[in-house]
Amino acid sequence: MALTLPVSALIIGHWREPRLRLIREARKPQTQLWQTIRQTTWYLFLLLIVSMVLLMVDEKTMPFRFALPIYVLFAGLAVVRLLRTIWILQKITMVIIADRDDD
Repeated sequence: MALTLPVSALIIGHWREPRLRLIREARKPQTQLWQTIRQTTWYLFLLLIVSMVLLMVDEKTMPFRFALPIYVLFAGLAVVRLLRTIWILQKITMVIIADRDDD
């Protein structure tokens, strides 16, 4: 979750940047951008909750057989969302630090 906050802060801080005009004016990419960041936060939150529940349910005398597949599923979803958020961070950063001559 620590990654989604800087990405959001970077976007909000540079929202009026002339080079981000395409994102500001285009409704669908703007919506998809915030949905991706929100989904990343939710998937990480769900991964945390699933981890805690699986730790409480799992006992040494009678281990929960499906704990690992459930955890791997949620971890995989969270990793995919994190990779997408990192990609967004990279693209937004490249737009912001691009040469000023391109404006």
